[in-house]
Amino acid sequence: MTFMNAAESIYTRLSHYLGNHLWVVTFVCDAVASVLANTIAFGALGLFYIESCGLPIFHLLAVSAVLITFVVFLACGLYASRRYRPFSFEVGRLLLANSIVYLLEISALYFFHLNDMSRLALLLAFGFTNLLDIAERFMWRRIVASCYRGGVGLHKLLIIGSSNVAEQFYNEAVKTGRSSAYGFEYVGYIAHKRNSNLSTYLGDIDSLDSLLRSQQVTEIIIASELPNNDTCGQVIAASSVFGIRVSVIPEIGDFFPHNSSDETVGTLKLFTLQSSADSNPGWGISKRCLDILGGVLGLVLSSPLMLLGAILIKTASPEGPVIFKQQRLGKNGKPFTMYKLRTMVPDAEKLRKDLDEANEVDGPVFKMSSDPRVIKHGAFLRKSSIDELPQLLNVIQGSMSLVGPRPPLPDEVERYDSWERVRLAVKPGLTCYWQVSGRSNLSFDEWMELDLRYVETQSFMTDIMLILKTFGEVFSRDGAY
Repeated sequence: MTFMNAAESIYTRLSHYLGNHLWVVTFVCDAVASVLANTIAFGALGLFYIESCGLPIFHLLAVSAVLITFVVFLACGLYASRRYRPFSFEVGRLLLANSIVYLLEISALYFFHLNDMSRLALLLAFGFTNLLDIAERFMWRRIVASCYRGGVGLHKLLIIGSSNVAEQFYNEAVKTGRSSAYGFEYVGYIAHKRNSNLSTYLGDIDSLDSLLRSQQVTEIIIASELPNNDTCGQVIAASSVFGIRVSVIPEIGDFFPHNSSDETVGTLKLFTLQSSADSNPGWGISKRCLDILGGVLGLVLSSPLMLLGAILIKTASPEGPVIFKQQRLGKNGKPFTMYKLRTMVPDAEKLRKDLDEANEVDGPVFKMSSDPRVIKHGAFLRKSSIDELPQLLNVIQGSMSLVGPRPPLPDEVERYDSWERVRLAVKPGLTCYWQVSGRSNLSFDEWMELDLRYVETQSFMTDIMLILKTFGEVFSRDGAY
């Protein structure tokens, strides 16, 4: 590899990281600032080696402060994008978040009767933490701004619309050369009609899908009087599949009563539409931890059932493999290999085309209650969901989650409408609302609506609730083919 190729590779990786994972670096810096602030405070009072309940006070406080800080900072939105927010907004949130952390620490000391812990040291640590956090966040703003000016980490922005608002945004953020200050590179605009005052016309709304698929766009701003809600839904649906941020600059007189925003571009107010809770980094970490823990535990507990399934398969169909591998589409349409216990004859996929007329469900999926390709004992394995257990390996690998829409086949996705592609905005899972709501007894549209419901409402408690409900559905076998 030449020096130029290596430099280009590093540049690309840095751009991707700054654009998508800067919050990880920020968290590490916040943790260092918290530990350093407590070190200064305890060191100044000579309390660094004092113990309480047999434990060094400083070590106890440092670990708890980092954990509490991470949770509180997440809740206060301090790891979300700050490109369109002024530094004063960030400082205000930092002061609020650190005050909450301080009150939680004081409350914990009172609750656990840790009377040896110095309140003065905590107060000093609170002051030093605010100073270090503000200095650290200011430093990162300068570093990121410098990277943006050098073209590193810029988001490729597309404007949808050609109205006066679109023209105003273009004049204030693009024509003035201030786009890099906001962290984006202008790609062009799509609209039903051209505007001679805007550069780089890329076509009408029908051009959106091809632009997203070619990865020419990583951020969208809607600055238009869209003709109907379906068009707006089309933009959000198509964008969520590729994990693209969509924001709206409303026309004068428009009002968004929800999701109020402190984001501004020039004199224009910006409202970011969160099409998926998956954009929250804290939720991503929690979900991944739940997947790993549940996947490993599930794999250990279900191993006798999988062994039983393997014996039944080899007894009924010795000529084929026990594990069936199939290409499915995961998050953002990324292909992966899904594992199942084989319940059909070895050449089942080749025989599928001869059975299309016998399909018992609507939409692009195929299901039969009495599929002739199913081997002996295969119906039992399918109705009991034992055949799905090898997908716990997919969960541990990270291509699937315990909870999420069922992974579709590539040819099914090709026949999806735009709004149905939203289900690809999250990782596919072993179970979801569809699994606990009748499964094959539901129409395809009802199935898709349930998947979209999960995309919009996913949370830790939702996942736990669906996992618990799944056990009841497995025993009832309702709607399973």
